[in-house]
Amino acid sequence: MENFNEKMERLLEELIEGVENGVFSTYENDLSQYRWEHLMALYLLSPILEGGSEYHRKIYDVVINSALFHIRRKAQKGEIIKVLFLCYSAAQWPAGEVYKRLKEDSRYDVKVMVPFLEDRDNEGSIDIYKQTSEWFKDNGYDVIEGYDLENNKVISLEEINYVPDVLYMVTTWYEAMPKEQQFLMLSLNTIVGFIDYGIKIIDNENHTYMEQYLYTKNLTNVCWRVYCNLVYEVEKFKEYNILKGINTVFSGYPKMDYFYKKLNFSEEEIKKIWKIPQNKKINEVKKIIIAPHFSVGDDVVLKFSTFKSNMWYWIYLMKKYANISFVFKPHPNLRTAAVNEKIFNTYEEYDDYIKKIDSLPNAKVVTESSYLEYFATSDSLIFDSCSFLAEYMYVKKPALFLRRKEQNFLQLGQKVLETYYEANGEDYYAIENFIKDVVLGEKDTLKEKRQKIFNEYFDYKKINKKLASETICDDLNFTIFER
Repeated sequence: MENFNEKMERLLEELIEGVENGVFSTYENDLSQYRWEHLMALYLLSPILEGGSEYHRKIYDVVINSALFHIRRKAQKGEIIKVLFLCYSAAQWPAGEVYKRLKEDSRYDVKVMVPFLEDRDNEGSIDIYKQTSEWFKDNGYDVIEGYDLENNKVISLEEINYVPDVLYMVTTWYEAMPKEQQFLMLSLNTIVGFIDYGIKIIDNENHTYMEQYLYTKNLTNVCWRVYCNLVYEVEKFKEYNILKGINTVFSGYPKMDYFYKKLNFSEEEIKKIWKIPQNKKINEVKKIIIAPHFSVGDDVVLKFSTFKSNMWYWIYLMKKYANISFVFKPHPNLRTAAVNEKIFNTYEEYDDYIKKIDSLPNAKVVTESSYLEYFATSDSLIFDSCSFLAEYMYVKKPALFLRRKEQNFLQLGQKVLETYYEANGEDYYAIENFIKDVVLGEKDTLKEKRQKIFNEYFDYKKINKKLASETICDDLNFTIFER
């Protein structure tokens, strides 16, 4: 059986043979006999080829324009354009508004496929699959199942009987999916877009995180389009990406379109979202989200989590402040990481810990679901979660960021950090003071500073004069129907 390197070499040989035979000589040729793994092989092996970067860009240009040529021809014939989103975690889902806009357009047939997540224990993988699939269905999405629960079997892209013209990925970590569900298995007649599930303003100890895991990540170096959440990311792609940023568009973060709406929640809706202590009116109860990151170990790329230092303190705090409503929102990977690092000996122990919180009359645990409603109705956030650092800026409420010495941030991350309150993750006194002074006492001295940073860096609607989902959909519509 061939290993990974042997497979890449074989795929590259097949691609080069096609080039030599003239298959890639014109956009009008049908490239359906080749898959995305062929282009990926070229990208991965380009450093050892003479003129490899230029060769990759040349073949990439043919591949993308050939796919677009055939998709446009379908559109001209009045055929429906099939669009598929791949998302294995409801908590990560950033493209709800994009999906809705395309679903309302009769020119498209739009679906979401829920792949199986392989990088957890089997019970954890099945649990996240069930929760994510159910969440999408409950919220009206047209869902394609990616796992046969009855027969414990992964359903491949070939088996779903739905060949997309357009595929949207929402994570660069596609390797966590089974091989038969990865975009690499699709033919080059499908164009692949990337909508990131988070705004990244953190860094690793070597200050190479964004370069390694976004700008030079293999997906972003082969796909048709990369939608950037921040303006400066476009320039960084031009600097680091083999495609020199030609596939990037600044859209803003479509997940945050939610906060540009006029949001009104009835008392009944809030009671469904939060546990309101008995005999308390909703406007009398402060609502706090506690969100621990999963990076509990010392041998990880990002070292942000303080969970080891405060995991039991949260339960103490929830019991002490019985008139505050809490939502505990752990990162989806915390369960696996906490057991791997022996914080809990078994998954059952972790689950028991979660149950202890969820059983409290004023606390609720939220894992694989949307958290936007919780953000919108919260009064504050206590966290060390990386993506929430930028996302909570859109809520415009005070937050407490929990520190540990190994944390690192990009320059923008440092600016954002200065608009939040800070405490060491094991400084229980400081954490409680934040609750007493800022949340209960409503002494938010950083509010104006937070608004200033938001206006300068995060208000994409002000920059683009439209929502992020509008930018993405307009880009697709123009590419297929108007160009």
